[in-house]
Amino acid sequence: MALYIAPHLIEEKKDLKSPTEVKKETIDNTKVITNSPYGTIDTFESLKAARNLSFKTPTIIQRHAIPVILNNHPLICRAPTGMGKTICFLLPLIENLKYAQGIMICVMAPTRELCDQIKEEAMKIKPVLRVEAVYGGSKYLSTYKNVNIVIGAPGRLLELLNNKLIDFSRLVGFVLDEADRLLDMGFEKDIRAIKEFVPSTAKCYLFSATYHNNLNSIINHFLPKDRISIEIENETLECINQEFIKVKDKDAKLRDILEGLNLKPVWNESVEVDRVLIFVGKRVTADAVSEKINSWKIKASSIHGEKDQVDRTSILNRFKKRIMNVLVATSVAARGIDIKGINYVINYDFPRDIKDYIHRIGRTGRQGKAGKAISFISSGDLTGDLRSSLIKVLEESKNKVPSFIKDSSGGNEREERRSGRSRDGHSSVKEINKELKKMSISDDPSNFTQEKEDSDEDMPGVW
Repeated sequence: MALYIAPHLIEEKKDLKSPTEVKKETIDNTKVITNSPYGTIDTFESLKAARNLSFKTPTIIQRHAIPVILNNHPLICRAPTGMGKTICFLLPLIENLKYAQGIMICVMAPTRELCDQIKEEAMKIKPVLRVEAVYGGSKYLSTYKNVNIVIGAPGRLLELLNNKLIDFSRLVGFVLDEADRLLDMGFEKDIRAIKEFVPSTAKCYLFSATYHNNLNSIINHFLPKDRISIEIENETLECINQEFIKVKDKDAKLRDILEGLNLKPVWNESVEVDRVLIFVGKRVTADAVSEKINSWKIKASSIHGEKDQVDRTSILNRFKKRIMNVLVATSVAARGIDIKGINYVINYDFPRDIKDYIHRIGRTGRQGKAGKAISFISSGDLTGDLRSSLIKVLEESKNKVPSFIKDSSGGNEREERRSGRSRDGHSSVKEINKELKKMSISDDPSNFTQEKEDSDEDMPGVW
């Protein structure tokens, strides 16, 4: 699709450097693997777009990723939750804007909460820009001509594009955020259709906290062969203390934990009280657990895909403002909740996938602050593959592996070593690049799995 791009709207093109050999760097016990030739950035002081940031020192992933995007080089980036990936792409993309006329930046994200979170960050960086989040349930604008940055879920983005309500002809940057989750939720067909509207001159960037082989075809479809790869090898941050409790009566144990915390609601965000995010597997469980906690005279609320967006936003705002300090959620909240000061994450129902576990516990211990994740383990929760993946996560993050998890780990390691895969099913940047060279783009939807329990309402074809 040939689309006109007004050249005066884009920062002058820089000569792209060729990727270097894959190299490793260790910073504060965190391993960075990259083939970037652009070096690192140690401060935001030279960036005009960073003037409104409350911090001036970039995180490890920001140090490596921002120079790549400043140089308009396509990038695939993997880093654990809580390391500031949103700033990685928003800050340099906004910095590179010479003028703001029409939609110039688009970010695709899997859930409503994440869309709203990215919108908030973009507005903080450059308040004069018009930023809109679009997703199922959100209101249509009378016109999108004055919008400069659009953050959207795939279904609504595609609908707006097909109906010619939004225009990508001036687009300079396109980002897939939480790309693996987009595929897990069944959005591959929509993602490929949206790609047809992206001008060939626009640069594409892919960000995620986890990799899986199902990302390979999308990576090939969106990013050129000379893309840059940046990976934080550690799946989970060491500042998250991970505890596991074998339970028969989840409610009794949950009550015991909550009653030992300071959860009194306050109206002042600066007051130090505990804040707890509890994850469950199903929508009905979220409501039931929330009601039970309230019966214990502890104020709580639930959030899941069945609630409308007005309720979800209201509940999240009350949680942010500490009006209530316990939130019960399905995996809808595993990505997109960036709330400071979540002291505890509790897995009331243990997730079925290691990626979900990583994202859930990543809601605490953000930006280097300490946090604690408590997981209830019932009979049948840990299959052989999930158990071995969990052991690797604990070892990498220097958490103790409980004996009841380690002793039943099974013998999967030998088979996984033969296949060349890590125990969690993820590959390093080097392994992924090798795999991508072998693969052709596949449209087979059987390569991608649907969300197993609860999911956002922004599912394909649901409006």
